[in-house]
Amino acid sequence: MWRLAERQYSTDCNDILKRALVDALIRGNYIDGYKKVGAGCSDTREFVDINGNSLADKKFYIDCNLETYETLSYQDSFRYYNYDEGRAYNYSDCHYSYCLDTTDGSIDGPDEDDDEPQEWDSYHQRYAWEVYTVYVHGHQETCDVDDLDDFIEINGNLYHEDDVSTCECCGKNYLFENGIYSELTDQDYCCEDCRKKAEEEYIKANWFYSDYDHAYYEKADELTTYLHWDWNVVGYVEKTIARNTLDKLLKQFHLYNGAYYDKLNPMTGLPYYIEETEEIAA
Repeated sequence: MWRLAERQYSTDCNDILKRALVDALIRGNYIDGYKKVGAGCSDTREFVDINGNSLADKKFYIDCNLETYETLSYQDSFRYYNYDEGRAYNYSDCHYSYCLDTTDGSIDGPDEDDDEPQEWDSYHQRYAWEVYTVYVHGHQETCDVDDLDDFIEINGNLYHEDDVSTCECCGKNYLFENGIYSELTDQDYCCEDCRKKAEEEYIKANWFYSDYDHAYYEKADELTTYLHWDWNVVGYVEKTIARNTLDKLLKQFHLYNGAYYDKLNPMTGLPYYIEETEEIAA
């Protein structure tokens, strides 16, 4: 014989309040086990003992002498009812007659003359005319179809807004737990493609470009400049190059008056126009 506490309910599905309730029952020696805090209404086997050890391998039943016309309460765990035995079980392979996971009045069905809402809204802890399946912090709940403001649709399912993030790259909603983190931007993204795109944009906006290497470098002091001879303008144009690259290619560059040139005048061995400038100065 086990003294079990059923699934807990609390305002805003607060697991701290649920844990406080369980702790109070344990301290008062009222229970031998309880439904795991945070378990969904469809998790019929998720009981644990007072030390937190799983009881999922055990098969429980309760005496339940229920007539088909009698009003049902929603059964989170003992939902598999054997009418002949007068017992309700928490596992489906018990040759049950009825499943009690309903709020529509009785086993016979709803009372057509009943003008009160019969569907149980587990999220708001009240009855509603019609409910919709939603997901809150990883657990399945039911919610009034006319009061779904706290939920966001993703791929046909409704998830609580606290479990949803908006991708900084594409603007789509995704489950926070499925986000892909970038150490470079310190942001989460909905997919690998968005992460890569965001990192590329971040690098272009914040890093430093090497004209020679056709690549970006994180720090400005990783680059230096050289003078590139451009026949289109018939003159030298300042370009950037990685210091490491320049060190490896020094034999291909020419140092003159503290500046590096990639091409010299083959006739003089000096940068183009240097000899004319020196003659004018003379």
